[in-house]
Amino acid sequence: MASLSLDVNPWNLTAVLVTALGAGCGPAIQLDDVGGTDGADDGVDDGVDDGVDDGVDDGVTVPPEQQCEVNSDCSPGFFCDAGTCRQEPYNDDDYCYDGGCCYDGGGCCYDGGGYGGPGGCNYYYGDCNTDADCEPTQSCYGGDPYSGYGLTGYCESLPELPECDDDQAPQLVPLPISGAGNGDVVGLAFVDANADEIPDLVVGGQDGASLYLGPIDEPTMALPLPEGTVVHDAVSADINGDGRQDLVVALGESGVAVLLADDVGGFGLGYASDDEGQTVERVIAVDFFDDGTVDIVASGSELTLRIGNGLGGFLPSVPLWGDTVSRATVTAPPNAPRSLLAAETNNVREWVMGEGADTVEDDTPFSHFAVGQWLPLSVGADATFARLVAALGEGSVALDFWGGGATTRYVSAVSSFRDGTTGDLQGDGAEDFLLFGESELTYLAQWPVGSLACERGYDLGDIAALASADTNGNGRAEVVTASGPDLMRWVAE
Repeated sequence: MASLSLDVNPWNLTAVLVTALGAGCGPAIQLDDVGGTDGADDGVDDGVDDGVDDGVDDGVTVPPEQQCEVNSDCSPGFFCDAGTCRQEPYNDDDYCYDGGCCYDGGGCCYDGGGYGGPGGCNYYYGDCNTDADCEPTQSCYGGDPYSGYGLTGYCESLPELPECDDDQAPQLVPLPISGAGNGDVVGLAFVDANADEIPDLVVGGQDGASLYLGPIDEPTMALPLPEGTVVHDAVSADINGDGRQDLVVALGESGVAVLLADDVGGFGLGYASDDEGQTVERVIAVDFFDDGTVDIVASGSELTLRIGNGLGGFLPSVPLWGDTVSRATVTAPPNAPRSLLAAETNNVREWVMGEGADTVEDDTPFSHFAVGQWLPLSVGADATFARLVAALGEGSVALDFWGGGATTRYVSAVSSFRDGTTGDLQGDGAEDFLLFGESELTYLAQWPVGSLACERGYDLGDIAALASADTNGNGRAEVVTASGPDLMRWVAE
């Protein structure tokens, strides 16, 4: 049987067929050169006069005419034309018409007849372009969101995390902490309030906040905030350049406040933002423009920037992103500038430190996902890189270990994800992930760095807030949880 050698333009057909085979497409189909009405009788009338009689009876006949309404009513290799199935024409340019299938189902016709002319055969036809086209527990393999040629990838099941054995997950021993006395706890945050490199705990309540100096035992002091202030988050930084660590606190609907450290170990209320119609749930203290002064990035109902003057004051907030941002983080990937990364629903945005440049990262892996929450992760105070985790809901967890770089995605038993934190509970140098929902803490063990090994659930009762840090210097992080007004420290053993 003779064969036609097709030179596809604009595609290289050989590369396409090899790629298609690797991606699970059907086999390459060679076209036979068959004469039917050219003056020589080969015993078969295939209805095509190609001007050449090869003298070979290939045993192929044209099916009887079929009536149709749409292309799917016709046999493979035929399309519906005015109520009758017609054979799909093809030529040396690999064109097809009216959306019919090419080569008896070996590929699909994109743009065929859609714009008044022929289209090309698309060998990548599949289930998806991005992960959003698949189930939450699946990933899109080989998809291209910018192809414009229809669905080109295939939905594949994500790897499921196994249950951790006793050597992979710690036992959590509870140690009660005396309450802070500010009503139900709203937020927990570890800071270094006295610059001794031992984590201190800020406990935010419905009426102010208390500071527990590490190692945690009893509240050291109530923070000087207006009565009725609700504290969601806190970070430490030298805001006014006096060498002492100050505190920046997120006050929900009341915006942001700065507590300046005095020379006797206490704090005084400094900058306080007016209620600008924003809800601030997380704060980051960072030198956004690399000019030597600390600025404040706040996330919540929107992402905003408050530019510092180096003396403890700030300019009015500047909106960076008007969409709700559950959490943002600062990353410093290897051989790349520090950046501010934020996400909302299914978009990722990056601001380059020192430039303030705003770049929408449409081509990052996270832009294909529905991001439920991000957790920042860094290793040590002098970390040279930062990483992110996104819990996507419905049992799917995604990891981005280089701030917009390679992504690893897993299926986890996380069913209701509200918030979480990170910490090296095993003391192996790899920080683990702690996600909590209604009444369970889910531990995701990271090992090696850049991948997850296993998961385990802990029933710790109702959890309103969660934080993790190594407060006793043994190299293993402890976990602090809040339920109502009660605090509990969980020591990993």
